[in-house]
Amino acid sequence: MFRLSSSPILVTIMLCYLLLSATIYAIESPQTIIKSAAEAMTSELNRDLSSVKKDPNIAYHLINKHLASAFNFNLIARYVLGRKHWKAASKLQQREFVSAFRRLVVRFYSKALLKYLNEKQVTSLKPTVRFLPEKEKIDKRYATVYSEVETEGFKSVTVKYDLRYSIKKKKWQVYDLSVEGVSLVTTYRSSFQKIISQQGINGLIQDIEKKLNQ
Repeated sequence: MFRLSSSPILVTIMLCYLLLSATIYAIESPQTIIKSAAEAMTSELNRDLSSVKKDPNIAYHLINKHLASAFNFNLIARYVLGRKHWKAASKLQQREFVSAFRRLVVRFYSKALLKYLNEKQVTSLKPTVRFLPEKEKIDKRYATVYSEVETEGFKSVTVKYDLRYSIKKKKWQVYDLSVEGVSLVTTYRSSFQKIISQQGINGLIQDIEKKLNQ
């Protein structure tokens, strides 16, 4: 449960090439923002890679720092629960779910990154990324960016980023992404629906907290 992919490399690809910090809405395109921030993220990982591989807390805090800026977790949480369940939840339940869900995603990514780095004995992250501008779509506050990512020992995979521009925060943020057609939102929604139908929102939150404490 709660697994987006059995391949840690796909998670690493997501981490290295979706982490963005948008600043200028009308000037910089979502693709430009993703590319520049991805390079910064990869550089940061490589600078302290030995420490990241040894200490799970460093990996967790590094991923959490970047995801906090890159992801619109409130919007993702709404999509994951679905309109019906989100509206039925109280404000307190919504806040608790967003908090638990965010920590779940950060832990998933950080653990998968560590697994990849250690199993493959990675000494430097050097994936090759080719953006596909012909597929890029921007419609006012929404955008979709495509890229093909290849790293040593693995075939090229297609990554799609769905972004929304936050007027309040004045930057683009990811609200869903898909690797080889596997959507983050759809995957978690499918995992959560059965729990909600049997245990309700509180049951889902408790289940996530239980997973986090294991």
